[in-house]
Amino acid sequence: MVKKINVYGTPVLHKKCIPCEPHIPKSFLSEVSEKTSQY
Repeated sequence: MVKKINVYGTPVLHKKCIPCEPHIPKSFLSEVSEKTSQY
């Protein structure tokens, strides 16, 4: 798992990220959108 720093300066694990937050890579967003669209 890769830790990233969000806009608030706190470390965030990518698996717990919220899709609307700007620090998330588009590739990660596409993965989330594909998984969520199945439901």
